Amino acid sequence: MLADLADVSRSTVQALEYGSPSVRLGALTAVADVLGLAVDVRPKGDGR
Repeated sequence: MLADLADVSRSTVQALEYGSPSVRLGALTAVADVLGLAVDVRPKGDGR
């Protein structure tokens, strides 16, 4: 399971799926890493 691979709870994965704003950044990056994705944080209005 994705949660096991990312070492996060199933409820955390569900929260990400539903767009919850309360998910920790560390959990987000752990899940993204398992999926082969990167998280890019930059200032609002950067235009990219």
